[in-house]
Amino acid sequence: MTVPFKKSALLLVLACLAVAVLIGHQTVPPMDRDESRFAQASKQMAQTGDLVTIRFQDELRAKKPAGIYWLQAASASLFGEEDIASYRLPSLLAMLLAVYGTYRIARTLYKPPRAVLAAAACGGALVVFAEAHLAKTDSVLMLLCLMQQFGLMQIYRAWQHGRRLSYHSYLWVWLPMAAAVLVKGPVAPLLALTTVAALSAWHRNLTWLRMLRAGRGLLILCLVTLPWAVLVTLATDGAFLDIAIRGDFLAKVQSEQESHGAPVGIYLVLATILLWPASLLLPRAISQMPLLLSHVESRFLLAWILPFWVVIECVPTKLPHYPLPVVPAIMALLVCAVDAPLAGQAKGGMRAVARRWLALAGEAVMLATGPVLVACFAWAALTYGGVTGGRAFAFALLCVLMAGLALWQGIVWHRQGGIRPVAMVIAAGAMMNLIAIGGLIPSLSRIHLARSIDTIITEAGISPPAIAAAGFHEPSLVFQLGRDLLLVDGGEAALFLAEAPGGLAIVERDQQTAFLEMADSLGLKVEAFQQIEGFNMSKGRDVLIFLYRADAFPAAAECASMTPTKADANPPSAIEISVLVPVMNEAGNIRPLVEEITTALAGRRFEIIYVDDASTDGSPAELAACVADVPELRVLRHRNRAGQSAAIRSALLTARGNLIGVLDGDGQNVPADLPALEAALIEHTGETGGVGMAAGIRARRQDSPMRLFASRAARWIRRSLLADTHPDSGCGIKVLHRALFLQLPFFNHMHRFMPSLVRRHGGLVIGVDVAHRPRLRGTSKYRILDRLLVGISDIFGVIWLLRRAPRQGEVTEVTANRKDTGG
Repeated sequence: MTVPFKKSALLLVLACLAVAVLIGHQTVPPMDRDESRFAQASKQMAQTGDLVTIRFQDELRAKKPAGIYWLQAASASLFGEEDIASYRLPSLLAMLLAVYGTYRIARTLYKPPRAVLAAAACGGALVVFAEAHLAKTDSVLMLLCLMQQFGLMQIYRAWQHGRRLSYHSYLWVWLPMAAAVLVKGPVAPLLALTTVAALSAWHRNLTWLRMLRAGRGLLILCLVTLPWAVLVTLATDGAFLDIAIRGDFLAKVQSEQESHGAPVGIYLVLATILLWPASLLLPRAISQMPLLLSHVESRFLLAWILPFWVVIECVPTKLPHYPLPVVPAIMALLVCAVDAPLAGQAKGGMRAVARRWLALAGEAVMLATGPVLVACFAWAALTYGGVTGGRAFAFALLCVLMAGLALWQGIVWHRQGGIRPVAMVIAAGAMMNLIAIGGLIPSLSRIHLARSIDTIITEAGISPPAIAAAGFHEPSLVFQLGRDLLLVDGGEAALFLAEAPGGLAIVERDQQTAFLEMADSLGLKVEAFQQIEGFNMSKGRDVLIFLYRADAFPAAAECASMTPTKADANPPSAIEISVLVPVMNEAGNIRPLVEEITTALAGRRFEIIYVDDASTDGSPAELAACVADVPELRVLRHRNRAGQSAAIRSALLTARGNLIGVLDGDGQNVPADLPALEAALIEHTGETGGVGMAAGIRARRQDSPMRLFASRAARWIRRSLLADTHPDSGCGIKVLHRALFLQLPFFNHMHRFMPSLVRRHGGLVIGVDVAHRPRLRGTSKYRILDRLLVGISDIFGVIWLLRRAPRQGEVTEVTANRKDTGG
């Protein structure tokens, strides 16, 4: 038996959507905040077997009823409790059924090809496709609202056409409504009420409502929802319903909850994006309003959409998924525009011409939606790509191709009409949504902080008996690390490490001072073995997170204990710190700077190593005079000019101190800041063998406006492509351990990328405010254009280095305890 063509087309649409969403389920990490809260609460429900009370860790979660948690817990029990994809399956199934329901609704208006197009437009819409990837209530609510409204539509059509329905038809309204109440409270009843009120007002007739059997329907609603409501009230002494009604529902209705406020009309503005790619049809569909009101089925769909849309526009709290209950109806109506003419006329009265130009402007806006979206995707790839920025940008480029195809076909439809160009627009737009959600979003490493933390712990090969988080309390971290994760402040995190041997503390930068002060007061020696920088989407700000242990972390000890062979011809000695200063044609700046270094390090065992990079002015003579007066000064000279990075490397290979300080030779860095940098480094990494660098941040930089602008641009590029959040990577004053410095990859201009290279080795970058002076003598050796040209290739080289960084983890010698055989 063969499947009819139109049904096979619908099955193909459903299959493609299912595969696309399943790919995203596997690639997209747990998202903050709602999804991870839902998933963690469902995980705990599956683990404890408590199907009545909903908890996130030990906190009562009374935001939504239990229906969605039952579905997610059942899915997790079948497919695995640790994988976020298991909790997303109900959203996928609900989306697929909603797409099929859209087809059924559209079949009451159109022939099968148009109905299939409406179904594809629904499944490919950005808001629908995105919500199908998340373990939340909204896809399931959309399905249940569609089922409820379809039952209500059948009753309305029967009344309008004078047909009799089976006696139990009212159940198709009340049973989905009851299930929807168990999923997301009163949204579905509100939708039914607004629809009924609009239709009754249009006809000025209430007699058709008898077919709804309101008394029996309310009884069904109570029988389905009250048992759980009574049980949860008894289990929580009434706290659950009080929080759910007053703390969540009424708070959203009365005021902007959780900073999710927006002006009235915002959904109308965002409709072109939320409904993309089918929003292309919106202007012509609106122009068909008089025709739509004349037909029973389309009139019902308008009553479904418009009153509810007005309600959500008036509610102070606004979120992108709120229009989902009416999206299937919108998609069914939009298809009417496939063959509709452009509104107005090119010639005629002023009103007809104005309507035409308004319609043209509307379609131009809809056509521009794709390019606008891909511009946002490219910006996101550059801003939040981090260490996977190259991959994120590649996905953004694929989105550009799909948006270009959709734009091309949209122009073809604008000129010629027909169903085929519209189908191509919907297919290209849906593919773009797939690439953006399933490819681009997972590649934005800077926003997936919980995944980064979990990956670091896993790759380090450690299994801490307990973990505490201070400052970074996002639900995704709880889902990734388990419900036993302690959410504390900085001081409590230090107490935790003191009481939990082998424990791990995750400390956000804002809590670091309190953490270190408490650790110091307890006499607890802590070491930050790793740091993660990124962007907290929930808080809307950049964050820097440190991972601390009370005992030395093996990987850090390993990195510090590696001893270079050929390059390390001068092993560390009694010298405490070696200060490296590269110079080229800096006559007049040398002696003052040498004297300042000597003063700053007075009473210490130190050495100053100047490297003359083939100077042609009086620098060699000035250096020779200084050597005679300053015993700590050593001078190296390059026969041929090699550049600043090569000069620093030459000095490093001969340095004898455990610590290395680096200064620019132009005198703009202030040597008096070296002790502060050294103290910050030792505080965070220990006196010897630490894996980290203290780098200066020029608070009041004394440079020309053009140079400041160029530096800001370079900082934005480094931050976007390399995830380098150090505010001043170009600052020349730094202090780091010699053992780490020797392990950094050497290449020309590497001194500009020191923070990224240190992080590549698992090291910390500690920013310290330092002074900065204007150049008093000589001229800069670098021009802005020169730096730009060489910086382009350097950026891509460093991206490659970061992506190819080895993940070796802990190394132990298994023959360490072997007995000596005497052989």
